This record gives sequence, C-alpha cells and structure tokens, in this order.
Amino acid sequence: GEPRYETIPVGFYFQHYNRFDRFDAYDVRQAAYWALLAGACGHTYGNNNVWQMWDTGRKPVLFADVPWHQALDHPGAFQVGLLRRLFTSRAFQTLRPAPELILDGPRHGGAKVRAACAEDGSFAFIYSPRGEAFTVDRRLLSAPALKQIWFDPRYGSEHLIHTGDNGAIQTYTPPTSGRGNDWLLILEGDATD
Repeated sequence: GEPRYETIPVGFYFQHYNRFDRFDAYDVRQAAYWALLAGACGHTYGNNNVWQMWDTGRKPVLFADVPWHQALDHPGAFQVGLLRRLFTSRAFQTLRPAPELILDGPRHGGAKVRAACAEDGSFAFIYSPRGEAFTVDRRLLSAPALKQIWFDPRYGSEHLIHTGDNGAIQTYTPPTSGRGNDWLLILEGDATD
C-alpha cells in the first residue's frame, strides 16, 4: 500500500471527507516505523504538494497549498531521512519483527507498540507511537550488558538511559507522551562492558 502522504487530506477517497483534516509529520513517522518494524522491505515518503508538482498559478488536484519545491523541506521528509540514518547505522537487514519482546503496553490502535530484534539478538528497536510505557523481556537479547537509548524520531537525537545487565524484565516510560510524542527505544550490546 501507499504511505501516508504528508499534508494530503485524510480519507480523501471518501465522499464526505474533511479537506482540512490532513496527515502530518507524525502520521508519516508512525506509518514508516510501524512498517519497517513489522518486516516491510522498505518504505517511501510522499507529500501531497510534491506528487502533483503543485506550484503557484497551477490548479491543485487535491488541495495542494505549498509549492512543491518548498514542500521538499517539510518536517516529514526530514524525519524519514532520520529514520534512514538510524536504520543504516546498524545491521537493519538482520531485523525481524519481535512482538514477543513486548510483555505489556498498547497492543491495538494508534498507540500500538512495535518491536524488531536482530536475528542474533545483538540489538532491538522498540517504537512507542504515543510515548506510552511498555514492558520488555530483555532476556531475549544476547548481550551480557545492554546500552539503552531513547531515540527521538522528530529530531534524531539519542538520549542514553543507562547501561545495565540484560537480565529480567524492564518497563520503559518514554520521556514525553501524547499524539506526536513518539519514541524509539534502542537496546544493544554495550561495547564498553
């Protein structure tokens, strides 16, 4: 299927859609992280203004309102670049969906937490779309000690939580919560141990 195009009206294919209710950068991120952590072989970014190459003086197809060359700099485009940088910084080709890592946390709807783990258990990515707490079975990771990092999908910043053993079960609460406050937890072997 197609991704959520940034600034395209939500449900535009339905008869009585609201043209002012549009997908934003958060919607773009949520769809991208969900797809990649569920095992998709890739993901693409779309923007309502770009696909129709809209510019001033041209009639829009679907309520385009920003010239396409300016829309190339929309937040979602930048943030999908951050996602790519994150995934290519590790052996992302070895990731497999790992719902068994999540023992507790949102399982349905827009807050559903998704996880993927490297085949050898060397690292895992766990995505919380709305910054809600979740519980992880860290015993499924192979490293004797784990580095635990919050990755902010909005800005690409990493925040080290602490390093500890990988035994047992741990509940993680992202730094912020609510719509647009998505976080990705990185668990990986600590090379300093």
